[in-house]
Amino acid sequence: MTANESFRDLQKYLASFSLEESSSRLEVNRQDRLNWVDSVFAHGTLLTMTTKQTFNIDGIIPIIPTPFDAVQSVDWSALCSLLDFACAIDVCAVCLPAYASEYYKLSDAERRETIAKAVEQSDLRVPVVAQANAGSAVHTAELARFAQDVGAAAVSVAAPRRFAIEEKDLLRHFDRVLSAIDLPLALQDFNPGGPTISTSFITELHRQHPHFRWVKLEEPLMAARVASILDATHGEVGVLEGWGGMYVLELVAAGISGVMPSLSVADLLARVFRLAKEGK
Repeated sequence: MTANESFRDLQKYLASFSLEESSSRLEVNRQDRLNWVDSVFAHGTLLTMTTKQTFNIDGIIPIIPTPFDAVQSVDWSALCSLLDFACAIDVCAVCLPAYASEYYKLSDAERRETIAKAVEQSDLRVPVVAQANAGSAVHTAELARFAQDVGAAAVSVAAPRRFAIEEKDLLRHFDRVLSAIDLPLALQDFNPGGPTISTSFITELHRQHPHFRWVKLEEPLMAARVASILDATHGEVGVLEGWGGMYVLELVAAGISGVMPSLSVADLLARVFRLAKEGK
């Protein structure tokens, strides 16, 4: 199936949703949805073609929060304002809908609409990293593929940590996801109940899928891990810091590619990151 055919199927899919089916949150009518999907498609394919091979992370990628109104509907106008703010500061991309976006409060249709809306609103000013978290490898792969089709520059996927899972099974999970896309992928691992993915896992997944490009870790005292990962992958898999950028000064010196904090501190951390990279 071509990108055009895939996207036209998406148009039919979005057009088929009634407001009732999406819990009355999508405050736009059918033609409005078709109009913005068309506008995303108009430049989305070009954005994907020009960024999937050249997109690199060297700085701050804020997580865009999902604004809700008083009745818990997505406030699409406020979301566009947040994206405009992010595009106006020194960031290398934006990311959504992630944990800090409260993605788990969104329906499947809203997650897709959030990604497409971000690509449209950013309008090539900054790349969009689409977070594709779902309950299964199949659904994760579908959302990641959707993000690629609408023009995201990269995809970020959290390791499934609801239950304990062996690394051989994690490899199968991410093999399914990476096989579905050509975009570069960042793997987020937050595992408060146990260890995060091993360096050997990272090297093996990158060997199988070279477009696995970054790992985002959410743990303290990880400077030695950063050095280990960079050494084992010859610098081909970069490391991103989560945890709100709490350890940015220590980890810039260790060689991280960037930080993925909340939008609320992104402008400050962008300046800190640049100054630290310059040795100031």
